[in-house]
Order: sequence, then structure tokens, then C-alpha cells
Amino acid sequence: MNICSYTCGVLVSVSLCSFAEVDWSANPVVIDEGTAQSPVEVTDTKTLSSAILYVGKDDSGALFVNGGLISLTGTQHAYIGYNGDGYLHVASNATEGAVGKLSASRNLCCGKNAAATATVLVDDGGLLSVARELYLGDNGRARLVVSNATVNARGTYLGNAAGSDGTLEVREGGLFTIGSNYPLHIGFRGAGRLLMRGGEVSAKDSAIVSLEVRGDEDAEGVVSGWGTIALKGKSSNRGHIVNSGLVIADGRDDLGTVAERTLAITSAYGAFTNIVENVSTNGWYARNGGLLTVSYPPYGGNLPLAAGDSGVVTWGEAEDDDVIDLVNSARTTFHGITDTSEKKQGIYSFTGNLYAADRDDVPALPGGVEAVGIWKFDISGLYETLDVEFRYDHIKAPKGVKIYQLGTDGETWTKLETVGLDGYRAKVSGVAAGAPLMFAAAAASSSGTIVIIR
Repeated sequence: MNICSYTCGVLVSVSLCSFAEVDWSANPVVIDEGTAQSPVEVTDTKTLSSAILYVGKDDSGALFVNGGLISLTGTQHAYIGYNGDGYLHVASNATEGAVGKLSASRNLCCGKNAAATATVLVDDGGLLSVARELYLGDNGRARLVVSNATVNARGTYLGNAAGSDGTLEVREGGLFTIGSNYPLHIGFRGAGRLLMRGGEVSAKDSAIVSLEVRGDEDAEGVVSGWGTIALKGKSSNRGHIVNSGLVIADGRDDLGTVAERTLAITSAYGAFTNIVENVSTNGWYARNGGLLTVSYPPYGGNLPLAAGDSGVVTWGEAEDDDVIDLVNSARTTFHGITDTSEKKQGIYSFTGNLYAADRDDVPALPGGVEAVGIWKFDISGLYETLDVEFRYDHIKAPKGVKIYQLGTDGETWTKLETVGLDGYRAKVSGVAAGAPLMFAAAAASSSGTIVIIR
């Protein structure tokens, strides 16, 4: 029998044998034996009523739920990597036709204490269900990979405490759902990474879910890769996209192959906001054939721009921030807004797209100039003119930028009159409605590659 394990992002097979007997009637149930290659194996049903489960309590421990069921009921939490190194693998057994499942009625904490590490793999149709909070790197280190399988959790913390480190990888066929109106924290007080590799992160059922990247100034938060992140919300203070770190659409896979891939983020009701002002390179990026698309109609489903008014929509930054500071965010000001119908008045939806310069759907700038930022806005509603303010990448354009607009032929770029503003911002005014809203920023005095994150 084989199981699958991830090494440097590559799926490899290892041999499997049951390593030790476990007293499942004990409280707590402690698994401090086994390795990823020789784990304790569960193929039947184990019900732990008010018992704590430790995998890697004080030493190394490994558990493989191979088509079996572990049901943790009652008021106790479960730990993968408490003081030692913990390994958990949940998968279905194709031979037996049985779905592998671990269900926790309380918290599942992976990498509990500072010296602890945890690795959790959920694949091949397996199911990991956590009714309360899921911690990946509480005070220690943890990594969860979901591939062709499902993980359900309530509030989720990647890098919970200062000094902790948590990584969530959602791969092809992987579904990670969040429920009960809780956020997905990427770097709450520690270091957190959400690596998208073609899977989906979404709100479960009618839950109100926020994506929160980097919880304070000492934390680190990164979302990177391609796939889908679908959020929901029911009021102006829920379902937000909170980014004080890095969100990167990156088309390079684990083997180094670059392809045109999309990271799509949707928020049905919430607006953008940020907790920590950017004083470095935090923001939004697209590289290696990546396309970042973020769409939202905030404030209960309609943008707050009524007919007859001028109005502002800020993409990638808080609406009430006087100066947009997250790299590659943009602020649009509409003039001469008119009705389109009784139900959809004014500007009622807005999608911002950020392109990597090496994509085939990005025409080359004139004179061989390389872009340091490429944006495209898809807007539903009628207006006369539009002003756009860009917060460009100052690492690639330290002396400012010139803004170009793509013509109606879809091939020709026209340089616009660009006003430089403080805070690495550039503004263009009077853009007529009806023209393609695709813009490129080129360094004023020198050029370079589209994005480098250090």
C-alpha cells in the first residue's frame, strides 16, 4: 500500500505500514510514535468522546486516516504537533471505497508550542472537518496541504502568535471552506502564507467570511499563486478583503513552469480595507504570467455612486484612506454618472484586474518600454469621464511613471498626460467613457521587470 507525501511541492509516494498499536479508549489519546513513512493507520471508526487527541505530544508522532473515521466529540481540542513533531494524513481508501475523515467538534491546533511542528495532508477525497478554530502555527510551525479533497473549518489562523509560522496550500481539486462568520487570517501575529495552486477557498453556505492578510505591523502575510477565493458578507463591516501584506497572482508552479494563470478573488458585499499602512512593498502584484482579478460591489451589494453625482471607488485600498499606499492599488473618480435602469442605478459593479507584463493578452508598449504595472477595470454603469490615481511600484520606478492607455484597436497604447503625486502616485484625468480601461505604467527614466518581491 502507498500513501502520498509532498516534498518541495512535488507529490511523491512512500511505503506504508502500521507502526504501533494505540489505546483509543484512553484519555488523552497520545500518538508519539510513527513517521510519515510508517504512520499509525486507522481504517475503521474511532470515536473519542471528550478525549484529547495528541499526535506528536512530546515526541514525533504520525497518524494516517486511511478510509477510516476519527470522530472527536465533546469539549476537548485536538493537537497535531504539541511539543513534538506531528504528522496527519487523511485520505480515502480507493480499494475499500471508503472516505477517510477526521471530524473535530472543537479546535484543531497544529504546531501548538514554540518547538512543535506539524504537517497535515488531506488528499484523494479525504475530509477534514473542524467545527471551531483551525490553527496552523499557533506558537510553532505548521503546514496543511489540501489536494483533491475538502477541509472545512470555522475561524482559521495561519501564524497565530508572534514567532509562529503557518502555511496553507490549496491545490488542484482542493476545497477549503470557512463557516460561521469568521475570517481567514493569513499572518495574524506571526508569519502566514496561503499558497494557491489551482484550488478554491470559499465561504461555506451563507457564512460571512473576510480574508485578512497580515494582522499587525510585526506580522507577515502572503497570498500567492492561482485559483479562486470566494468571500461573502451581509453588511459594510463584514466580508471585507483586508490586505496589509502581499497578494500575488503568480503563474509559476512548483516545478518552475510559467503559464498564464488567474488568481480570482470575489467579495459579494465587503469593501477593501487595510490594518497597517504600507511603508515598504506591501500590496498587490502579478508576475510570471499571472492575472489578479478582484471584484466586489460593497455596501450591501451596490456601489455607493448614485446617478447625477461624482463618486469615488478605490480598488485595493480602504475607501477612507486619504492617500492610497498599497502598491498597485488604484482610485477611480467618476464624473457625470447616469442611471442604467431602475434596479441598477449609477455605478453598480467594479472589477479590477492586475496583469503580469509577460502575458500574451498584454500588448507591448511602444519603443520597447517595459511596464511596471498594468491595470484593467471592468465597470457596470454609465458615466461621462473618469479620473484614475495609481499607486505604482516605486522599486521598479523610483523616479516616477508615465501612464499609457490601450486604444480601441486593442493593440495601440497612447501616452496620457500624467501628474505625479507624492507617495509614489500618478494621476490621469478626463478619460472618456467607452474607451478600453486598460492602463500601463512605465518608469519615467528607466525600465525593468514587472515585479520583484524581496
